Amino acid sequence: PILFNPVGNWNFSINNSTASTGQVQFTYAGEFYVDLLEQTLNQRHTINGIWQFDQQNQVLMLQGMLNGTLPWNYAITIQSHSFNHFSGFTSDGFQISCTKK
Repeated sequence: PILFNPVGNWNFSINNSTASTGQVQFTYAGEFYVDLLEQTLNQRHTINGIWQFDQQNQVLMLQGMLNGTLPWNYAITIQSHSFNHFSGFTSDGFQISCTKK
């Protein structure tokens, strides 16, 4: 089996009420950067922080700052993954799908 590792650049979409899409970069140093577009609200957001992956429970945990000021903590439970794709559900119950750029 392929071990899941999020390191790299990904495009993502979240099926939430604001139709969020964007890009996320996970680095080997345990940092992540998100460029988020909330299409319905027509707003861009950036999120910077650190990531950890709980291999046993298949949970990707993100802790960071939204727009440099607001604390932002998130968890993604991985349901499926391959070399260039992963998907799961977020801590607020939405489905997320990521494809390697």
